[in-house]
Amino acid sequence: MGNADDILGSPVGLAGYPFIQIFFNATQSLAGTTIMVVIVLVALTGSVVAEIATASRQLWSFARDNGVPFPKTVAKVSLLSCILRTLHNMANSLYRSSQAPTSRSTPSSSPLLLQYYCP
Repeated sequence: MGNADDILGSPVGLAGYPFIQIFFNATQSLAGTTIMVVIVLVALTGSVVAEIATASRQLWSFARDNGVPFPKTVAKVSLLSCILRTLHNMANSLYRSSQAPTSRSTPSSSPLLLQYYCP
């Protein structure tokens, strides 16, 4: 890994991304470092998308139950978003069923997904 002061004092470390310098020290390759950083960025992007989807679904569920101000405005669902959500949930169900032997969360999460179909 290297000396912590050297990592934090490097141009990349001073820019606020010392993990990139650690990756470079470990691989001694710009291509290897780039691939490792891309893997981290893809994982973080997936996490952000999942977090936003969860928050919007919770807001929609609260609005459906009149738990937020102006619930009719927040809970409004267009036909296009309804179709896209249904297709997404069906694809997610197919993926989960193909992963069923290795996934323990499928039986518990499938009923939760059903509430997000078109109202």
